Amino acid sequence: MNINEFYKKIDDILYQEHDDITKYEKWSLLKKEIKDSKKHPVKISRLLDIIKVNFNENKKINILDHGCGGSYSLIYLFALGYENIYGVDIGEDSQDVNNFLSIILKKKVFRRLVSDGKNLSFQDLFFDIIFTQQVLEHVSFSHQKIFLKEENRVMKAGGIAYHQIPHKLVPYESHIKIWFLHWLPKKLFVILCKLLKKNYRFVENDLWLQFPWTIKSNLTKYIGKTKNLSNERIGIFNNESSEFSGLSYLLRKFVSEICKIPFFGRHISKVLSLFIMLETVSFKAKI
Repeated sequence: MNINEFYKKIDDILYQEHDDITKYEKWSLLKKEIKDSKKHPVKISRLLDIIKVNFNENKKINILDHGCGGSYSLIYLFALGYENIYGVDIGEDSQDVNNFLSIILKKKVFRRLVSDGKNLSFQDLFFDIIFTQQVLEHVSFSHQKIFLKEENRVMKAGGIAYHQIPHKLVPYESHIKIWFLHWLPKKLFVILCKLLKKNYRFVENDLWLQFPWTIKSNLTKYIGKTKNLSNERIGIFNNESSEFSGLSYLLRKFVSEICKIPFFGRHISKVLSLFIMLETVSFKAKI
């Protein structure tokens, strides 16, 4: 299923004035469509691969979407039969999502929770897997240690954390749609964004890019042994959410094709993977 089509259908169910019966009927149709789909969105399929490899597609595992935003990934997993799923985010009302989940689960639940951005309101050793999708770059440098240590606290021994993280070496900064300037020191980057009439307030307050090796080091330190999956991801590109356009689309498409060339592509992908979004899986040690 196309990810934008999924977003549109979920928004219709959540935010239009349908009664509970209509919402359930619409959800049942969408759920069947997702289950029958032979191809899931990349951001979901990558997560499903992690679950398959590490948990043998066990539908009973406890999952946390840490920084769940509109809860789309959380809801998609519900459609696939994963019911022990929770999401947290800051500053957004969770009522619509929780009401919807209560309807489809036929019991009152609170699965989308509001967080202060620091503490997770879950008991120790609760989750089998925690994932974030383009979240950590919005956590300030001073809070990233707390963010990761909280993941470690609520994760079971032997659990895993899966992260997708834009970083400083990605040449195109897609949040504000600009090339290379984010490679500069942050204060200078903010000043130039202001001069160029870009959203410098967002850059100043909500964008905290680090080098990929720094991120991996922190994940290893605060969660556990960390594997970089970016080399595997670089050959996967379909621009399903229309994130890339113009030159950025052509460049990313070219890189994807180059990396598929036998022998040569395998080696060049190791270098070029430094310049795409970081994708990692971290393993918490077993007791």
